[in-house]
This record gives sequence, C-alpha cells and structure tokens, in this order.
Amino acid sequence: MNVWLLGISMLCVGFLFGYMSPEPVPYLDINRKGAKVLVLSCIDPRFTERLAYHLIHNKQVHADYDLFTLAGASLGVIQHDYPNWKPTFLDHVKLAIALHDIKEIWCFDHLDCGMYKATLGLKDDMDPAIHTEYLLKLRGLLEQMHPEIGFRGFVLMTDGSIKQAV
Repeated sequence: MNVWLLGISMLCVGFLFGYMSPEPVPYLDINRKGAKVLVLSCIDPRFTERLAYHLIHNKQVHADYDLFTLAGASLGVIQHDYPNWKPTFLDHVKLAIALHDIKEIWCFDHLDCGMYKATLGLKDDMDPAIHTEYLLKLRGLLEQMHPEIGFRGFVLMTDGSIKQAV
C-alpha cells in the first residue's frame, strides 16, 4: 500500500511541477544569417505580448523573423497623413530581402486601433472587415514591388485570438 501511495504522490508532484513550470524558450541560433519573414505590426502595447508569443511559438516562423512596427500596421503604410512612413517601410522591405533573404511579409493589424480611429474618423474599430480592406491594399502594393515575396495578413482580436484575414 505504501508503494502505491508513494507512486501516486510522485505522479501528482510531477504533474504540478510540469504544470507550474514555464514553457521552455525555443532554441534560437544566434549564428543564423537570415530570416523567413518580415513582420509588420502596430505599436499598441496591449497587443505586443500576444504577438511575440505567437511569433515565437508558431511552427511556421518559430522566432525566425525581422520585426518592423508602425502605428496602424497596414494602414500606417497606406495612409497619406505621414508621407514618409510608406517609403520607410518599403526601404526596410528591400533591406530585409537583401540582408536576410526573407520569403514572406506578415502584417498584424488589431481591433480597437487608435490609428484606424483617428485616420479614418471611426467611432470604434471593432470590424475586422475594415482591416482586411487595408491588408489587401498593402498586399497589392507589395505584389507590385516584390512579386517574389509572399504576404499574409492577420487581425488580432480584442480577446487575444489571431485570425488570418488575407
């Protein structure tokens, strides 16, 4: 009976230790020379932790990305109020291709974006379709300039989930 209780106790302790231990950080090769993806995201700090977690643990990119942040993400590139933003982003794309041989650009917009509200005069920003419109515009621009580079557009929802829109 004592051996049985000891076995159950050890199993419980092992389960609790595994449950309470943080996930190991994925291996990162500091000597690698390239990146698979250039990620464009918004500057909103409410979404940066969720995005970082997604990019580190996503098996398709697994922390193998360059990161560029711009208010509004896709809208930040397309809008006209800040005329230097588009050429700055496009220069970074050229550099990421030349230095890191990126194969795709992933853009992460998010709902409840202050840039969307201010630039488009929206009362609220809870409709993913508006973001999809600007993600498609950004994809079109990038396809014209760099047809060899793939594009994926995502929307971070206010519940923390991430939906691929494009």
